[in-house]
Amino acid sequence: RRQRQMCIRDSYTIDEVLSYTGFTEESAIPSRSRLTVNLVQLAEETSSYTLSLTGGWNFISLPVVLEEKAPADVFGSIMGNINTIESQNMAFRNDAQNENNECFDATSTELLSYTGRNLTRIEPERGYWIETTSPCNFEVTGRIPYFTSINLIQKWTMAGFLSSGPVDIENAFTSMGTWQDIIGIIWAYSDGSWLKYDPNTLSPESNDFNFLQPGSGYDIYINPSYAYQLWQYGNSASEDLTPTREVYASV
Repeated sequence: RRQRQMCIRDSYTIDEVLSYTGFTEESAIPSRSRLTVNLVQLAEETSSYTLSLTGGWNFISLPVVLEEKAPADVFGSIMGNINTIESQNMAFRNDAQNENNECFDATSTELLSYTGRNLTRIEPERGYWIETTSPCNFEVTGRIPYFTSINLIQKWTMAGFLSSGPVDIENAFTSMGTWQDIIGIIWAYSDGSWLKYDPNTLSPESNDFNFLQPGSGYDIYINPSYAYQLWQYGNSASEDLTPTREVYASV
């Protein structure tokens, strides 16, 4: 069932359309100075995934590509338990003034303007902070990602992990070459506590985690001497998936 993987070798800029499927190179222009786009090659298969949230703050991501992207649609079944959803503004990454957060105020019927931006879409490659009033579970169903290409900006990127299962960090970043020199630290958050992974620690046993997990969010720090990095990886279950020529793109 395995077909040839369609490699995604560069980032692209789009003049107006922010997302599309049925990727064609004619609709995008390679660039590293304008609007940077993340790409997810889709598998034919779909899957459902249940996320468990604790009361208070949770740092999560969605491991499947959803058809509906509006926060109220994605989190509709638990919207009564949610106060706030926040994420990073991942557009125009070379402009430090635009490294702001986007926010959705679930307690209001209107989108909350936060540092001049609104959170209107839940994208699969992003990490999301969700504040809940009580513990709750919710299920998402969508297309399974086959291959993912994410741009890591200098300083910090709040990213998700698009895989059907956990992957050892030692294997997750190999597309970046000497990734231990590039990545300074990776933070996760679970049950009210920060978790740290330092690729250059002299005491590996001091790291709080060694695997990237689907459904978790990660704050990834890029060392200042590496201003731009493209992180590419395949699904841990790629041997059992059928790749397509459909690519989901988002900023």
